[in-house]
Amino acid sequence: MVKFFVKQFLYGRVYLWFKPKIYGLLFLILAISSIFYLHNEYLTYLEINTYNYLVGISFIIKNLSIILLVIGYFAFQYFLNKSKDKIEEFEKMIIEDKNCVSSLDQFLELDELNRSD
Repeated sequence: MVKFFVKQFLYGRVYLWFKPKIYGLLFLILAISSIFYLHNEYLTYLEINTYNYLVGISFIIKNLSIILLVIGYFAFQYFLNKSKDKIEEFEKMIIEDKNCVSSLDQFLELDELNRSD
């Protein structure tokens, strides 16, 4: 029984961690698989032709593009989390500040609000 609850808790935690990141991770997986597919097609093209001196360069380009893609993903996640923290901080500041207005309608007169043009 305890094992069941621990397993459910862990699955729930993994799901809650994975859910907001799913689109970014899917994009990363699709991009990396596209790089592998294009590299494989290029290697088959090189087998048909006699340009064998370009094989080493293609591996360097493939590996560099994968590394840059992963670094770009982690940088994007870092800045996204940083901006989420700033938004939460700003929301807390707005909630604590009672002098701010929730709508610009508070500045308008009643006849300006009921105007139909």
